[in-house]
Amino acid sequence: GEQEGTCGMGIVTLTGHLGAMGTVASLLADRLGYRLFGRELVIEAGAALGWSPEQAAAFDERTGGFSRRVADFLDRLALSQVDVSDVVSAFAMTYSDAAAIGVPAGDRYFTELKRQMEALAEEGDVVIVGRGGQAILAGRPDAIHIRIACPVDERARRVAARDGSGLEAAQAQVKHSDHEREAWHQRYVGIEYRS
Repeated sequence: GEQEGTCGMGIVTLTGHLGAMGTVASLLADRLGYRLFGRELVIEAGAALGWSPEQAAAFDERTGGFSRRVADFLDRLALSQVDVSDVVSAFAMTYSDAAAIGVPAGDRYFTELKRQMEALAEEGDVVIVGRGGQAILAGRPDAIHIRIACPVDERARRVAARDGSGLEAAQAQVKHSDHEREAWHQRYVGIEYRS
């Protein structure tokens, strides 16, 4: 028998949309006695490229660039009850279109993120949250991949409570985050985020 708190696996990846995770990652890492990495990977990958934490956060599971500006603009218009159909057709670029164009800085960031994640996996006894870990480490027999699911309305309620924002703003934030994560995973790791 193994000691309590261990289960013989070296790597756990967790993924879930904004507002779904709650305290699952920290509870799991504590229970297993594993190190926990999520946003720390973002900061470390950016630092290796000479970026500030804020610059690195700009590429954290987001496609950034034009799609980000369009989405932010449309969200502001939507909240002001303006009919945006003509604006959408005028921009004529989806999140996936923007992700397909690519951003060289984002490519450099992803390469470094992947390198650091693979180094952590080699060390073992680690819980990695998000950042495409389920795809980057998919071929490792010592890894288990878990997706945390939660209804979108509950996720918005959690985000509103966490940020002290209104429910409508939290719903827009959740929707925007979902689009960004889906485009990021398609662009950088070639998977459907919901799969």
